[in-house]
Amino acid sequence: MALVEAEKLSVDTRAREIETQLIKAEVSVQTIIKAAEEAGAALIVMGSHGRKDSLKLTLGRVAEKVLNLAK
Repeated sequence: MALVEAEKLSVDTRAREIETQLIKAEVSVQTIIKAAEEAGAALIVMGSHGRKDSLKLTLGRVAEKVLNLAK
């Protein structure tokens, strides 16, 4: 459902190109970066676990590492 909503949002905002990909693998920094590189992605969008309060202000461990290591 989230991928369908992302595609709809991209159409609504007139994005030039969008490709969504569902990867069934271990969630890890390496898996995310490898998939993005193989797809030639210019942008990685990651969801959160719905944390609340002050945890909203900080990135999760995996998201932070992807942010630091991805090209």
